[in-house]
Amino acid sequence: AQARETGKPPYTIFADRTLLAIVAAPPTDEASFLAISGLGPAKWARFGDALLALLEAAPAPDGDTPASGA
Repeated sequence: AQARETGKPPYTIFADRTLLAIVAAPPTDEASFLAISGLGPAKWARFGDALLALLEAAPAPDGDTPASGA
């Protein structure tokens, strides 16, 4: 959705390598977000809260519950 809003291709928001890193170790806060290669303060300011909310609501790998276990 962010890419559509900015009119940019999705890969210019997050590179594939960055997306794979997010999936492998989903960030849960600003520090863990910033620890991922390709994510810095500007991306945190623009996308951080939305990404964390999306990850929080995402199904767990087994598809049963949100990743937070809630």
